[in-house]
Amino acid sequence: INPRAVALNPKTHKVYAVNSVSGTVTVIDDAEHSSATVKVGDEPAAIAINVDTNKIYVGNGGSGTVTVIDGATNAVTASVPVGDLPYVVAVNPATNKVYVSKTFSDTMTVIDGKNNRTSVLKVGVQADAIGVDSVANKIYLTSYESNTITVIDGANDLFTRVPADFHLWGITVN
Repeated sequence: INPRAVALNPKTHKVYAVNSVSGTVTVIDDAEHSSATVKVGDEPAAIAINVDTNKIYVGNGGSGTVTVIDGATNAVTASVPVGDLPYVVAVNPATNKVYVSKTFSDTMTVIDGKNNRTSVLKVGVQADAIGVDSVANKIYLTSYESNTITVIDGANDLFTRVPADFHLWGITVN
């Protein structure tokens, strides 16, 4: 009910659809021609996949958590507290870090994919979209309110802010 976000793992040929009202993720296995439903947190709204570890990360706005799903078994392996209203989730597969932006917050929660430990980055703006360059280890945040792109160096968490056009909503990194 009420799909909010979709993600694809090209290595496993699985598609994941986040269903906000029912608090579930529908897993469509194109190779097996099957589907499954996984219960996650309240009001999920964001999803990202680490294709190298086959872990799926679902941001649950209603419960302030990120649910971790094992892509091989569809089992929930963790529910990581990240603070109020996780809004955007992105993964850097090279560093196995997960970046979580929260609505109305100038901080990001960073999850270490190895042990699900969290840290907080004060970035100064609410990120409306996150793009990850895993080769250069850079994370790009767009901010609708501040009309900027924040560039984070994944090696040391230092960042710079670059002015951008009016009201940015998305970003893609090649």
